[in-house]
Amino acid sequence: MFRAQTLRTPDVIAIIGRQTAYTYAELDRLTDAIAYRLQLGGVHPETVVGCWAHDSLTTVVQLLSVLKAGGAYLLLDPQLPVERVRYMIDDSDPMCILSDIPLPSSLTGERTTVLMSDLTQGLSRATTPVPAAGVAPDNLAYVAYTSGSTGRPKGVLITHSAVSNHATSMRKHLELRPGDRLPMMAPAAFDMATEEILPPLVSGCTLVDAPHRSPSMREFTEDILDDGYTVLNISSPLWHRWTTYLQQTGIAVPHTLRLVIVGSDKIYTAKFEEWMSLPGAENVWWVAAYGVTEATVTSLLYLTAARDDLRDEALMPIGTPLDNVTAYVVGDDGELVAPGEVGELFIGGAGLARGYCNLPGKTAERFGHNPFDPIPASRYYRTGDLVRRRIDGTFVWLGRYDSQIEINGLRIEPAEIEATIHDHPAVEEAVVVYKPPTVAGGQGSLVAFVEAKSDNGIDIDELRAYLTTRLHPPMRPDEIIVLDRIPLSMNGKVDRAALRLFQQVS
Repeated sequence: MFRAQTLRTPDVIAIIGRQTAYTYAELDRLTDAIAYRLQLGGVHPETVVGCWAHDSLTTVVQLLSVLKAGGAYLLLDPQLPVERVRYMIDDSDPMCILSDIPLPSSLTGERTTVLMSDLTQGLSRATTPVPAAGVAPDNLAYVAYTSGSTGRPKGVLITHSAVSNHATSMRKHLELRPGDRLPMMAPAAFDMATEEILPPLVSGCTLVDAPHRSPSMREFTEDILDDGYTVLNISSPLWHRWTTYLQQTGIAVPHTLRLVIVGSDKIYTAKFEEWMSLPGAENVWWVAAYGVTEATVTSLLYLTAARDDLRDEALMPIGTPLDNVTAYVVGDDGELVAPGEVGELFIGGAGLARGYCNLPGKTAERFGHNPFDPIPASRYYRTGDLVRRRIDGTFVWLGRYDSQIEINGLRIEPAEIEATIHDHPAVEEAVVVYKPPTVAGGQGSLVAFVEAKSDNGIDIDELRAYLTTRLHPPMRPDEIIVLDRIPLSMNGKVDRAALRLFQQVS
């Protein structure tokens, strides 16, 4: 797909790095040459190759080269803890690791580190033939590790057919095209990095190595204007904060933008209404995205956001499935539920992973034969997410099965409480966690962590009074803790594990 796009747009800039840039033709020639050398070194289908880089341009070169050679890439991030990187390497067992710097054997073990400088040394501008890789659709394309907030991270095995379906479907539904400029902000080790790279590069877009990975809202806004970004694909916590910043400063939504994709966590409808009131927002197509690592990054898109569709919705819809992807709402009895009823989201179709690396038991637990699809070999993945399907066919995310809390016989979903707290005008973000009882037979409690929208802070007594009129007694937080910032994980999601640790220590 990348080579086909290169033939269409050879002279378009494909990627802008910190010190250099490549056109599509230049990037194609470079990665052809590296892929050829990788094949000579033994890379072939089902071979995993680790990729270690300190900048996004190098990551893109590594990723494309490994795929062209027929191998599967494992993106490693220098910002991750050493123990986690070592675990990822030991678990996936790559044949070698491509790196922009020498790596210690304490990290790589007995595996060979191949320096990018050695691979590119002596390359001429002449076209290097790449032998046919012999890649089949069900061959491995990449290994991505889940966040691992509880226990060890799990390696997810994604095939070429899943990657191809994801890239082409995203290109189609988001109308990606030459002239679009997108920042690369996601940490390399998370699957969002793949979505930042492959769909744009099969669409003729220009990728930009973002100058700030954890920017202030002022820097973020300036970067959009300075680099002329037309498309943003960002986490909902970042979008929430950016929307508040624009609203409080009176700054217009940057005029360069045509599309903003928001995902990875819950999206408040009230925040979307705030976004739509910003000057310039009417010129931007706003899209919500939902996905899981086990189904190739993104599975559903909410492409429209008419206000009259959002009445009585505290959280934004997550949309409908991508091409060749299926989604079902399944009850506790294993049967499909009617529209409007709540159940677990099952995903099927072309985006599903093979399963987990070296975890057959966990694979059997989460992946299974799909009884709702007439195709005999079809499978499903149990997401663990609670959803509801609306009459118009769109899905609404309601929370996690494993985050539900039972207090006094009442099953409580923290996301509902969080949305109610967020509706308070002084609250920017809210996260509710369960605090177990301190003695056997005791009663657990709800702890709400809140982030103020402005320097004026939050009047806790006033917030409690506000919640008293909106929540049933068992759903009212027993404790409210105001934080300067709700912590986020490296992939931009709310770090609930850090909050649980905080409340245990406190």
